[in-house]
Amino acid sequence: MKQEEIIDFLCTQRKSFDNFNPLIYRDLFINGYGIRVLGIYFMDHGPKWNVKRHRHSFYEFHYILKGDVVSTVDESDHIIEEGEFYLMPPGTYHSHIQTGDSGHIGIALRWEFIDSQGESFSDNYLKDKFVKEVKECDAYKLNMKLKAALVKENLNLRNVVEDFHRIISFSQNVTTNPYRDDKSIAEAMMSLVQVALAPKSMLILQIEVIQLVLLITNFYSLKKNLSNIKSSSKMGNETKSANKLENSANSSCGNICGESSASDNTNGINSNNIADDKIYNDNLDNASSNDSLDNTNSNDNINNTNSNDNEVDKSANNINNLINLANRKIKVESDIVKDAIKFIEENYCGQIDVFDVANSVHFSYSYLAGIFRKETGETMIQYINRLRLIRALKLIKCTNKKISQISIECGFSTPNYFCMVFRRKYGRTPESIRAESGEVVVPD
Repeated sequence: MKQEEIIDFLCTQRKSFDNFNPLIYRDLFINGYGIRVLGIYFMDHGPKWNVKRHRHSFYEFHYILKGDVVSTVDESDHIIEEGEFYLMPPGTYHSHIQTGDSGHIGIALRWEFIDSQGESFSDNYLKDKFVKEVKECDAYKLNMKLKAALVKENLNLRNVVEDFHRIISFSQNVTTNPYRDDKSIAEAMMSLVQVALAPKSMLILQIEVIQLVLLITNFYSLKKNLSNIKSSSKMGNETKSANKLENSANSSCGNICGESSASDNTNGINSNNIADDKIYNDNLDNASSNDSLDNTNSNDNINNTNSNDNEVDKSANNINNLINLANRKIKVESDIVKDAIKFIEENYCGQIDVFDVANSVHFSYSYLAGIFRKETGETMIQYINRLRLIRALKLIKCTNKKISQISIECGFSTPNYFCMVFRRKYGRTPESIRAESGEVVVPD
């Protein structure tokens, strides 16, 4: 298919992206470290779409299917058009805005790398440490359940491990430059959507996401290395080296599926939190089947008893499934709130509001407001203002900055609003706190 045809297909798949919801916040661990998908979204924004300057601790991929959008990074504006994409690395301040009378349609993918405790990491030191530890792992660290699941799905364990290594390595080459797709990214997104539409296991969907992330990060690695070749090689060797690099890059992608081999045993892989609903349900079905075969007596009363036992087993299984779904919902809501809090803590000094927080996790304000208060006991604006006031109080007591300047630096919209919120919290004005420095203890 041509790239335009693939894009047209993806534009019709808005409802299909609901099938990715069970994938959100499910962790895939390899050697105790892993990848967590924070969201896969179909984006359809009108001409008034505007995302204020912010940063976050995860990777954000944005692909434009139709229209265009202006993204500002480090004071530089980039117009992202149809068939183009960007990958925003963690910690990068950026903003987005629509220009003219049109909006855009696109796809967004967010993920982060996590350690064995489920904490995200993004700096180069931890990446280098991760790569070293992964390479040093041996076969004894294999998680047999994950290995069995991969074999069952006709997936090659060795390729999964190697592709994960490449993702970590390629991620260190990510820049904020947008690029035009050569059709490979669009094809991978179409494949991901098709897998989500088919009755596949959760593991298959996770592996398909890894394949897409590998292609995206490899794209940036290839661009960086080609740039290095152009700047350091003579023209005669340039084409040969570039072709060799491109062939190498192509061979590094698309390795996930294949036949299992004995060499799989030489790779280390560990999974402490694999959520494979299909395998889980298969195990339940097998257990029920084994129970029903234990007694083959032809006596009608015994058959009736077995039948009743099977009904009880099915009811118990249904209850267990409902409990698992309830626990899953609780965990997802908790993770959503954690991401919202992380966004607030990274951006509260800027001019963000509660709708910016909701947009950062791609959920409606009404939904996020409900689960945020349930998790924290505070509303989002209370949480934001509490952080702002703590910082403001320290600046008032420890600096000679003007109150109006402090209010701006702490993210308040106006000095008057700041003074009102401050007095409501501390029972006095900022000026009186400064005049009576030492009477109020600055919170930790």
